[in-house]
Amino acid sequence: MDDTMNPLGLEQLIFSIFSEYTRSGSIFNIANNYFYRPSSKGRINFWGKYLDLPIGVAAGPHTQLSQNIISSFLTGARFIELKTVQDNDNIQVDKPCIYAADEGYNVEWSTELKIDQALEEYINSFLVILVLQDILDLKVQFKEKSDILGDGFIFVSSIGYSFEGIRSEKVNRFINELSGKGKKVKEITSKLIEILNQPFCQKFARSLGKRFPFPILEKIATDSYPIAQITTLSTMHGTKPEEIETIIRYLLVEKKLNTILKVNPTLLGYQKVKSLLHGHGFGYIKLSEESFAKDLYIEKAFEIVERGLTKADERKLHFGIKVSNTLPTINQTNMKGQMAYLSGRALFPISLEVAELFRKKFKNLVISFSAGANQKNIKEILTNGIYPVTIVTDLLKPGGYHRLNNIAKVSDFTISLKHKKFNASEIATGEQYQKLLGHPFYPLEKKVIKTKIPMFDCFLAPCIQSCPINQDVPLYLRFIEKKDYRNAIKVIFSKNPLPFITSKICTHFCMYNCTRKFYDNSIEIRNQKLLATKKGYNYLREFINEEKKNIKKNNIKVAIVGSGPAGLSAANFLARTGFDVTIFEKEEEYGGLVTYAIPKFRIKKSEIEKDIALLKLLNVTFENRYVDKISKLKDEGFEYIIVATGANKSKKLEFEYSEGNLFDSIEFLKDFNNKKKIKLGKEIIVIGGGNSAMDAARAAKRIYGVKDVTVVYRRTENELPADREEYENAIADGICFRMLRQPVSYKNKTLTCEIMQLTEKDKDGRRKAVPTGKYELLKADSIIVAIGEEIDREWWTENNLDKIKDDQEIFIIGDILHGPSSIVEAISDARKAVDIILRENNVFEDIFSNISPIDNVKVIDEKSFIDRGKVKYPLKEDYKRCLECNLYCGRCVDVCPNRANSAIPFSNEALKDYYQIIHIDYLCNECGNCETFCPYEGKPYKEKFTIFDSIERFNESRNPGIFVAPFYDKEQIIINLRKDDQQTIKINAQRINNLFRSNENSIELKFALHLINNYPEIFKDNFNFNE
Repeated sequence: MDDTMNPLGLEQLIFSIFSEYTRSGSIFNIANNYFYRPSSKGRINFWGKYLDLPIGVAAGPHTQLSQNIISSFLTGARFIELKTVQDNDNIQVDKPCIYAADEGYNVEWSTELKIDQALEEYINSFLVILVLQDILDLKVQFKEKSDILGDGFIFVSSIGYSFEGIRSEKVNRFINELSGKGKKVKEITSKLIEILNQPFCQKFARSLGKRFPFPILEKIATDSYPIAQITTLSTMHGTKPEEIETIIRYLLVEKKLNTILKVNPTLLGYQKVKSLLHGHGFGYIKLSEESFAKDLYIEKAFEIVERGLTKADERKLHFGIKVSNTLPTINQTNMKGQMAYLSGRALFPISLEVAELFRKKFKNLVISFSAGANQKNIKEILTNGIYPVTIVTDLLKPGGYHRLNNIAKVSDFTISLKHKKFNASEIATGEQYQKLLGHPFYPLEKKVIKTKIPMFDCFLAPCIQSCPINQDVPLYLRFIEKKDYRNAIKVIFSKNPLPFITSKICTHFCMYNCTRKFYDNSIEIRNQKLLATKKGYNYLREFINEEKKNIKKNNIKVAIVGSGPAGLSAANFLARTGFDVTIFEKEEEYGGLVTYAIPKFRIKKSEIEKDIALLKLLNVTFENRYVDKISKLKDEGFEYIIVATGANKSKKLEFEYSEGNLFDSIEFLKDFNNKKKIKLGKEIIVIGGGNSAMDAARAAKRIYGVKDVTVVYRRTENELPADREEYENAIADGICFRMLRQPVSYKNKTLTCEIMQLTEKDKDGRRKAVPTGKYELLKADSIIVAIGEEIDREWWTENNLDKIKDDQEIFIIGDILHGPSSIVEAISDARKAVDIILRENNVFEDIFSNISPIDNVKVIDEKSFIDRGKVKYPLKEDYKRCLECNLYCGRCVDVCPNRANSAIPFSNEALKDYYQIIHIDYLCNECGNCETFCPYEGKPYKEKFTIFDSIERFNESRNPGIFVAPFYDKEQIIINLRKDDQQTIKINAQRINNLFRSNENSIELKFALHLINNYPEIFKDNFNFNE
């Protein structure tokens, strides 16, 4: 597949914009309500030109093609740094070239286009923005007509990387043309005037009640105009200071350009940068000390800037700096090459430190900024006199260009033009600048859906897919929003028979994978479930009472041994489908370790009892009886037996001890919950790193006489197996942690620990802990061992479960089979066993099968498009933040800078999704960003239905999709269609009319015909301006 882009060209660009806007009120999949219309508050005079807002997009993937630049402008960018050009415009960029799952990395620098192509793209986009700005009212409106052309936005060229290259004929011509000293601007403007006078365009203007700005365009066509009077100088790492100064003088003196020097984060020095990365949790990022040795030192940079300011002042021009360039790091991504260049939030504290140094040295120096700027920090950056601010990495995440609209709204205020001194460390504080590898709510590298992307119907909600029981989270959140708690609890209970228990102690895989984590924070799904459960519980009881009389009894007896989550769940699923279920439990109370070993400060006994009460309502029988032999249950008439006794014994830690209190965590927590008097002493140590260790530590802290509790764990915080929130709760309770410590012996109230260090990752993805030979002694009056749980091996052997588990009428589920796992995984295990029993007995009816429907199309209109890119922090009514990804995902559309993925409405009874995703081959450079954020194990740019612009590219690719030759009338149409790597189908004009009317075509062909009929602009060179 060809990874080169094929620019749209001016005619196609205009036709695409006007066609899409006429049809749907959007441009390049950006809806009109995301077009930014600035007030006059944020307007500033920047170096002689007015900026409606001091924000924009940095030289990068969002400023390479005309549609990228226009999309940036539409959503709020007013300071637009064009992608860097260089003399060597025949570079081959390894693909993929971008990885921005969290902090950003890239392995490309300058534009992938030829210089002449880039020049044409930049001029095209500038002129089209002039037109759109006027006819769509996208600039500040004043009573007095401004005579400043392009008023409100500024284009900034970006050139590199050496003096020889910048003086070359190609780059010199590029500079001259953008400075208004060539013919290209006039030629393209004349062409644009001709296009806009065509019937199609005139009809578009009339539909808006507007006229095109012909007076301005005619002035440009006659006199030309400087598209970019500012240039940003980008030099390679290691460029000598003398050469940098020579280029600056050349740009100021000979080219008469206002100049911005892009400075490198390496100015801080290797140790300082390394320290900042480690301090913010990014210590895993590897630096090359050599990169720092070759780069400028800060004092030399000060000298260059001081002389640049002097020279600019002499020439009545302006000079400033851009903070900062990307940071070279040793490549640890899947991209090719030894080095990858760091951007995004990891770079923010570093670049801000660089900016602080320059502000202290030069009070009035203009400092432009781009390094992890986003909606959360933009206001503070601007308030401290740092502007203009440009964005890159943030726009590569879900929401894409839509994020810029919200950044613009936050930036639309009157800023002080005074350049203040500031303290970088005070600004770069808070969770958004900290990388905690064990924190589940930061973007994960693991894919949720382990399958290839389907050609159609790919929208799935990650929260549903990551949940072991596939709980329909978006649906019950939607019912909560409607205050329809009756249906909300029915949706929950249909798959989750333990709503109270899972509302309090579920591992909530759903939250870890919530799409909102890419914007702000995951939805507090578990809390919303608790809200629905509390509000809907009585409705649920009423419903069960009403409906249980309709359950068809089959008189098949099922015995369930164990009343933990797996056993309770199996009982629920069976009872509501007509089975006669009995639960056997050896303890006095039901609920297993949830009742006995989860502290009451995490879940109340009354909440557990409410879930059990629902089972009793379904006529499940409970017996307090120890089952020593499973075989006896068969003699009692039970046709099926489900063993769900759990992993109810604490693992033993082998180490020496001669005195002192040694507890296992399960027995300790049982005694704690039963309010038994426990003598621990003052100094307590808990050994382990899982949730049971956190529970034991927090419980111990609550016991009378205990002063200090310390958790000893052999790895670090980032490898801690406990849920992040349980770890944070432990810290909040005052628990101390000693990481990288392996207990060796316990004597005389002293725990001897060997100090460990981490090496490479093991098969679980956690780094291995290996001994260092050094030791530490810790005082402990009592030790609680919480290194995990295991099954009752003696009972397993006595019942011969190794062989009996193959019995088709005996099922072993939950922790006794798999080892310790989450509650929701236990429910999933129960569901699988029950489904086998249901199929064997031809039982298909469930009283929870029918849930009231919701109008999906209306939901998409209300939420999925409206909320793209908005930062919304957790709310009391957190259900309002749900993006309903199962109805509209669109991540690949959002994150593509080139707009090479598009969402097309296509209503067809054979498909579930209202929108289908297409891939536009000629706009794609295979940067890989859509692959990063797609929840599937797949590549949208290789697996989605693809539109090709030439038969050659169609034949070279194996993508499913079509090539259609330009069809000004359908009598000449030829469709080349390929389905799932199958043989190409050619359809000519003779069949086309019949095909449009036929209902017997494949879904691929129907979709192709839909595109041809309704979306002609996506087919390259298929514009017709005479309509």
